[in-house]
Amino acid sequence: MQPDDNADVAAGIREVYADYGCTGPGYSPTDPEMDYLHKVYSQPGHGYFIWEDAGAVLGGCGFGPYGPAEESVCELRKLYLLPAARGGGAGEKLMLHTLEKAREAGYQQCYLETVKAMSEATGLYEKHGFRELDTPMFGGGHHACDRWYVRALSVLLLCFLVLLPACSGPRVAASSEPVRSPDLRVELIEMQLDAQAMEESLIEKGIVNLRLTDIYAQRHMFQRHTDRLKEILTAYGWPSRALIGQDGLVALADVVMNADHDPRFQRECLNLMQEAWRKGEGDGPLLAALTDWVHIAEGLPQVFGTQADFIDGVLQFHPIEATAQVDARRARMGLVPLREYKQQLEEAHLIRKP
Repeated sequence: MQPDDNADVAAGIREVYADYGCTGPGYSPTDPEMDYLHKVYSQPGHGYFIWEDAGAVLGGCGFGPYGPAEESVCELRKLYLLPAARGGGAGEKLMLHTLEKAREAGYQQCYLETVKAMSEATGLYEKHGFRELDTPMFGGGHHACDRWYVRALSVLLLCFLVLLPACSGPRVAASSEPVRSPDLRVELIEMQLDAQAMEESLIEKGIVNLRLTDIYAQRHMFQRHTDRLKEILTAYGWPSRALIGQDGLVALADVVMNADHDPRFQRECLNLMQEAWRKGEGDGPLLAALTDWVHIAEGLPQVFGTQADFIDGVLQFHPIEATAQVDARRARMGLVPLREYKQQLEEAHLIRKP
């Protein structure tokens, strides 16, 4: 957004919100910042981006700090799209670009407030991992809103030092250990490899260059994998190492972690893995990783410190509960101390950095 976009953006926001009856106190168009949007969103920790066609501003979306934990939580603000720009995926691209910029700014979570009447917007939020809250976060900012959402912003990159890829080629190598169900093992690893290839292609394109077909292709793949995994768990329960081998267990965990569209299923899988662990079955590092993954998705601090992301080249761990005891918890799961793990991650990042 540039200074001379102020009037167009403000007019567009007011027009779209009025279409949904969102006028008067308690709604975004009445915020004082509406008269000097560029000045506000050019500050550190802020950003606002416009959708423009042939010189006409047709939409916009921004972010800024929110609440008392504003170092880690941002708010998605004033997403709008005029009718002329709807139907082609502009709103989705605009939102994804804004979320990526907020992540780059160092925020760990994104919160937003909206209204039930904006069903297209709420559908978009839910498609991209926003979780609906029962009450507004930190008491809320717009008292007229009746829907509240939050999602983790970081990529939630699960380091390959925790979950090693099963193999690197298009075909699955034979298991190095006897397994009772080699076909199931191969099927799970093939799911893992397909997801990895899709992820690599999307990263190579860059988030601002993604098309709706790219996003939907990945989403449909994850949905297919999740549906199949539900059938597998119904038939076998939580698979054992004897059934599918260690690399099969790794692939299984990867598939579960890709099911972010179904957090209830991820929690059910974690419960099954925990039950297997109590019975002396399972893999400590995999359980630790899935525990942290599910906790972060639920807005909770991680337990074992397996999840970290590089932001502007600096390693940042997602919040960890009771950090003084984390090494003891890691040791019980067969993980190295957090300081050593951090060093491994940083060294690996340097090696993999283009």
